[in-house]
This record gives sequence, structure tokens and C-alpha cells, in this order.
Amino acid sequence: MKELKLAWRYVRRHWWQYILGILALFIVDEVNTYVPRFTGEITNGLDQHTLDMGGASVFNPVRHTALALTSLARESGTRMEYECLPLPEMLEPEFSFLERHLFSGASAVFERPAEHISLQCCADPYQEASEAAEEILRLVREKGVRFRDITVAVRDLSGWGDRLESVFTRYQIPIFLSRMDDILQKPVLTLLTAALDATAGGYEYEDIFRYLKTGLTGITAEERDELENYVLRWDVRGSRWTTEKPWSWHPGGYGQSWHDEDRELVARLDELRRRVIAPLEALRQRKLSSGQAWAQAVYDFLEQISLPECLKRRAGELCAAGELREAEVDMFCTVIVGNVSTKEIAGRLITPRGYKNV
Repeated sequence: MKELKLAWRYVRRHWWQYILGILALFIVDEVNTYVPRFTGEITNGLDQHTLDMGGASVFNPVRHTALALTSLARESGTRMEYECLPLPEMLEPEFSFLERHLFSGASAVFERPAEHISLQCCADPYQEASEAAEEILRLVREKGVRFRDITVAVRDLSGWGDRLESVFTRYQIPIFLSRMDDILQKPVLTLLTAALDATAGGYEYEDIFRYLKTGLTGITAEERDELENYVLRWDVRGSRWTTEKPWSWHPGGYGQSWHDEDRELVARLDELRRRVIAPLEALRQRKLSSGQAWAQAVYDFLEQISLPECLKRRAGELCAAGELREAEVDMFCTVIVGNVSTKEIAGRLITPRGYKNV
């Protein structure tokens, strides 16, 4: 009985979450029912095999792109033309069979010898990548195939991308990885979101050290570890980070005897604390009344912590280690944080690429 009362109390407290969940399930069900039918109605000229496979289709993104393009064309009064492309007649029988049955769910068997499909047994993923690289080089050297005409398909690129890039670089094979990465997992974006969380949340431990552990704040890993130990021991948060008074808590905890090395360590940590908190405090105290003011404040903050120089230095280290191609260095350093030569002209931030248009 007691458990039932607790369960009822929980339901009464969170009833609106259950209502929202039921509404969400209803909306998703209606969308999955209506969108495929609506798509088929307005795109009669498109390949019906593509449009009629429902929400689970591997062609689902293509179908929704067709829906969006058709809707835009109708809204703007633009004339539409549909073209259905047949399968190439020269497609080998085993590939035609594979195309028909790969996603059908049926256990069909290809009875004839498969001359153009082979299976390889490898000990680990790196050997698989090496086998693929060797086959690519054979096709290029002996068959005259071009690198751009070769595709390597894998089940999960998140676990394969780094291996393929490493192995193909060793074999001097150009590679383009068609994948989407979570931009918020990038160190620069992690640094920025952590900095904003820290300034808005009162300098909590988690936010501060998520910011510091990006490695882009200008302090070494050893300095960060010493600071973290001290902060955890004395539960440093809020105004303890911003106080003008020097830190004076013993690094060993309550009741410990002071020695010269303890005083030196605390003085060093206090100086490090001030260096860490200064740009964050400058960002927190900015009066931000518009999107432009926010953008300028974030840009100034990244400049204050010398992020462009840090990224260029890291890119050089990665290039020297063979982990970053030189052609990527400029984009790695400038796309996210802008160029250090950006100027403000007529109230707008202009990069060097835009000077010729001013």
C-alpha cells in the first residue's frame, strides 16, 4: 500500500510530463502515417519504389528532400519536371541481386558464381582497412581506376573513420569521410559552452573544469591537476573564485602544519586562479543587449584567452605528428574563431576574405 501511495504521489507531481509524452507519441504516429501518404500524393512523378517504403526506408531522407523541393516549387509557382532513371543495363547480375535483396529482409540465395564479389577474413579492423587499401592500390595501378571512383562502405563510420584515415594516409590514398560529427563535442565548442555555463552558473566545479580540460585555456595539464585537487579539497565555487583576497587554505586540509613549499604552492595556485578567472569575469560583466553584442563579447573572450594562437600551435603539432594534413590547418584555425586580422568596418566584423568586397 505504501508503494502505491508513493507511485500515486509521483504521478500527481509529474502528470504534465506524462501528458506531454502521450501527445508526443500521438504526433509522431500521425506524422509517420500522414507524411508518406502526402509525399506520394504530391510527387507522383517520382520513383514509387522510393516513395512507398514508409518511414523505415533507407531512402527516407531522399523522399523528404523531394517533398521539400516540391513544396518550394509549388509555393513559388515554378514548373516542375520529373525524370525516372532506370538501373544501368550493364550492372553485373550479382550486384543487381544484392540491390534487390539487401534490405528486403528475405533470405534469398544467389545460385550462380559471384565473380565480382569476394569475402575476406581478417584478424582485426586494422587488417581489414589495410586489405581495402591494398585492393584500392591494385585497382588504380593495374585497372586504371581513379581514386574518386572508389567507395568504401562500412557499417558504422564512427568506429571506422579514424582507422581508415590512419591506414589510408600511410598508403598515400586520398580519403574523404562522409560523416556528421556532433559539433558540440569539438574542443572549441566545449570550451565556449563551458565558459558560458560557468559564468551563468556561479563558477561551479563541473563547469570550470570542463572549460579547463579542453586544453585550450593556456594552462598546462599539471597546473590544472594541482588546481583541481585544491578546489576539490576546499569546495571552491562562486565568490571564492573571484575574491580579491589571496587564497590562504592549506593544500593538505584543516589542521595541517605550514611549510615553505605549502606557501609557495598556495601562492602559485592563487596566481593561476586569477589567470583562469580573469577572462571569464570579463565575459560575465559584459552588458549584452543584442545578438551583435553577444557575438562581439564571445569573440573578445576567445581573443583574450589567445585561442587563435593556441589552435595554430596545436595544428602545427598535429601536422608534425602526421595526424592533421597541412591543407586542413587554415580551416582548423580560422573557421570557428575567425581570423585574428578581422576588422570592424561600419559596425560589421569583416574577415580578410571580405576586404575586397568592402
